[in-house]
Amino acid sequence: MRQRLAAVLIILAVAVAGYWFMSGARPWTATKVLIENTTKDDFGDTVIVREWKTQFVPGGMDFALPVGGALVGLALVLLWLDRRAKRIG
Repeated sequence: MRQRLAAVLIILAVAVAGYWFMSGARPWTATKVLIENTTKDDFGDTVIVREWKTQFVPGGMDFALPVGGALVGLALVLLWLDRRAKRIG
């Protein structure tokens, strides 16, 4: 039972790392993202319009690494306890 739970925790840790990587692999969590749009003004000049959009983008140092590390650490403890119980009993 502990081995299965440890495997699930490791899969969850890989999923957290994958989510972090697919969302941009930023080192720190961002709550706003800069959106730049190119438009033409009334005189025909090209103008870059910048606006900040509220969006959660997970960071590596303060989201993915602690969560993934905690999941892997808990999985290792479960595997160690399972191995110890088999050796003793």
